[in-house]
Amino acid sequence: MDPLYNITDLSSDGRGVTRNAVGQVAFITGAIPGDRVTAVFGRAVHKGPIPGRVKEIVHPSPDRIDHPCPHYAEGCPASPLGAMRYEAELIWKRKRIIETLRRIGRISNPPVTDPLPSPKSWGYRGRVELQLVWKDDKWRLAYYGPDGPVAVGNCPLAVEAVQKALKSLNNGLDQILTPARFQLDNLGGLIREMRLMVRDNGRGEAIAQLFLVSPSEQITEYQPLVQWLNGGDLAGWRISRTPQMDTRMILSTVIAEAGNPKVLFELGESSLEVEPTVFTQVNRFLTQSLIEITLETIPRRSRVLDLYGGFGMFALAHAMRGGRAMVVESSREALDAGSEFMSRNHLAVNYVYQDLDHRRFRYQDMKLFDALIVDPPRSGISSGIRRQMNAAAPRRIVYVSCHPAAMARDIAALSTYTIVSINPVDMFPNTPEIETVVVLERLF
Repeated sequence: MDPLYNITDLSSDGRGVTRNAVGQVAFITGAIPGDRVTAVFGRAVHKGPIPGRVKEIVHPSPDRIDHPCPHYAEGCPASPLGAMRYEAELIWKRKRIIETLRRIGRISNPPVTDPLPSPKSWGYRGRVELQLVWKDDKWRLAYYGPDGPVAVGNCPLAVEAVQKALKSLNNGLDQILTPARFQLDNLGGLIREMRLMVRDNGRGEAIAQLFLVSPSEQITEYQPLVQWLNGGDLAGWRISRTPQMDTRMILSTVIAEAGNPKVLFELGESSLEVEPTVFTQVNRFLTQSLIEITLETIPRRSRVLDLYGGFGMFALAHAMRGGRAMVVESSREALDAGSEFMSRNHLAVNYVYQDLDHRRFRYQDMKLFDALIVDPPRSGISSGIRRQMNAAAPRRIVYVSCHPAAMARDIAALSTYTIVSINPVDMFPNTPEIETVVVLERLF
């Protein structure tokens, strides 16, 4: 008889946590807290938890519900909390933030409020990214799970327009790419990886951005990809070459496009149009709430410095209520979009191009600003910027983060500040991710 494993918690990536017979920690894909399961384990790693997957749920958790996506049972990692009651998910997310701040941030009693829930727990996500992989002698759109790529026909996390586009693109894989035997070898090995991003364009339609990872600028034989995208239910699409996947959003070259691949973002009573590679929040149903929570402790007519600011979502919203702001960002496309909106609406916002991961902020003394908003990538704030913030940042900092561990590390390093409030906003239902807004006040 297979041994039973009691699932006591979730890992940061949403796998069930348990211990095996000799006390080793194991992460079980497909399990949630309260489950009692049998499991199949993979190869033990040199360090860290043993990976495994559910073989049978013998005694389901009282918080377990039916997962609406058939790919969940196949190991798709996109929505591991979709088998958990949403109320229980929100409780776990608050607990995760508290425990992370205690363990990494050395904060004994962090004042974390209950997360603001999303109005929609499914059909909310305006952007999905999938790998284009050759699997079982066919091209497939896939998420990468612990055991490799999982082919997906659709994703219930996505808004309706994105789901509709994914369905048509999946049909096209069978009708166009696979019969044409389009493979990476056809291009002389020039393409190392292909990733497709499908986005809601803000008009109730979908657009697609296909990234081809290649060190070469001589990619020419990509006509089957053009034919495939033309057959999708898309308002526009773009194919871009990028030297490496990690820099695809800020370092890519357009090699083909059709229709209008841009995204409309509404801000107040106006709107701006951004390139498909420009970051916007994935959950438009909570974006306005996130803006309001971020700005609520900042005086209306104050001067704000917005680091890692993108096109300036927070800065522009602040200026629209009478304030002034400076946005610092490394994406020129984001800066161009924000600058156009600022000029058209006569707002007091300045834009500065700078890569904050490699250089300190040098344009003005941070203390000349009344408040600092920082919304860094998942890796958090660079060490140089943290030191600069400690020495010269303004009285108030509002830190917006989607990565609790990086956030806890950064807050611990900001020793000249104390925490005023911590407000989670659940921008990512049915996933382990959580957006958090932390307000910090200078001690001295």
